[in-house]
Amino acid sequence: MKKIIAAIALSALASTSFAGFAPVSPTITSTPTKKTDNKFYAGLNWTLGESAIPQFVLGFRNAKVTSGGDVYGSSVSMSFHLAKPGPGKLKLGYFEGKDDLQGEAGLGYDFASNKFLGGIGVQGPYLTGGLDYLLGGTFEPYLGVNSIGKYKKPAANTVASCPVNYTLSGGTCVFNPV
Repeated sequence: MKKIIAAIALSALASTSFAGFAPVSPTITSTPTKKTDNKFYAGLNWTLGESAIPQFVLGFRNAKVTSGGDVYGSSVSMSFHLAKPGPGKLKLGYFEGKDDLQGEAGLGYDFASNKFLGGIGVQGPYLTGGLDYLLGGTFEPYLGVNSIGKYKKPAANTVASCPVNYTLSGGTCVFNPV
């Protein structure tokens, strides 16, 4: 009986002496990251109010994509008329938004009408739409499909840290006496 009481007393003493050193959860810190995503693309645009035959578009996008899903960058594109062979519109633009939807603004030149233009638009995964204003007062709304999908976000840099005198072990901070 004395041995049982001594064992209970010893275990109670041991558990109270280490009660303050229970495992704790680590502090997780994430640092945003950014990557460059350069893409050539192809597509078809239909100018509303014109022929049902689309224009063929070739372009290039230089995008910066953050781990938070923000996307911004520049683009250049050239369209070609399929109904009446020849160059269409050359556009230089800036875009900004999220990984699945960006707003666009740009300037360019319409070779078919020999006029400069300004434009605004939106780009979603594989779909685009916008409005070009040709100097002289002509508005040209358009819709299109292209090979630009949803941008892939890079992973954030994540670091797990423990309090002083604790060591990270298996996803938990455990006491490590000095």
